[in-house]
Amino acid sequence: MAAHTMGTDEARGKTMDRTASWEAFADRIKRLGSDYLEATRSGDPVSDAEGLRYLIRLLGRSITDEMAAAEGQPMLRLNTTDISKAGFDAAECKYTYAAIDSGGTYRVWGTLGTAEYISFQLYGYPTVAAGGGTTGRDTMSSGPAVNHLGLKPGPDGSFALMISARRPEGWSGPWLELSQPNNVLFGREYF
Repeated sequence: MAAHTMGTDEARGKTMDRTASWEAFADRIKRLGSDYLEATRSGDPVSDAEGLRYLIRLLGRSITDEMAAAEGQPMLRLNTTDISKAGFDAAECKYTYAAIDSGGTYRVWGTLGTAEYISFQLYGYPTVAAGGGTTGRDTMSSGPAVNHLGLKPGPDGSFALMISARRPEGWSGPWLELSQPNNVLFGREYF
């Protein structure tokens, strides 16, 4: 099959061969899936089927996360639902997540509402290099955090949090310092 060129992706300044890109993606998924399935084989058909379902859910969520991050407009969205699980179910907690750029400046705002505890924390997740493997590190790293007390809500429960490499000029409210390798904002609300 001949390769088809998509042309120049103006947002990234790269020329992409879509056939080669698709095949590299599919090969990587195949390798990762095989490694995971071999490492987690239990011998119990029901457990093995659930492991495969879990892997498919993680893949779907990862694709959604990457597509949202590529749009350049990060948004906190539910990280764990009845369908999209990530190993930490908690009936009394809502987890949110946004992929961010460690060189960006972000404002998170809202109203505390009825949650007993709210926090935002920066994390650094490994990123996949073009030829496979990870860039920089192989494990997740935790960064700075702020909870509902540090958000300094107004009388109506409203708050605003700035996230950037340097405190924005004139900003005296809550701020999280954003640096390498932090590329994820994680929110938790406990009810």
